[in-house]
Amino acid sequence: MPKYTQKMWAEWKDWRLDEAPNMYKGARKSAQKDIDSLDKNFKMMIKEADKAGDRKRAMTLMKAYKKYIIELKLILKKA
Repeated sequence: MPKYTQKMWAEWKDWRLDEAPNMYKGARKSAQKDIDSLDKNFKMMIKEADKAGDRKRAMTLMKAYKKYIIELKLILKKA
């Protein structure tokens, strides 16, 4: 391997694994706020559907909440 390639690999830093640049930290914070808002809205829709007696709709919303919202939260925590 040429010396310039060895030097490049020695100095190279993987931003995906080590730490995110500042611009990604802001995007992560924004995504977290959006997911929190979506979480609150989903919970409110589930409660309203249950109060209205529409159990089928409430169950559909609960499945979607579990499938999408909880998965997004877990992925964002790992990121």
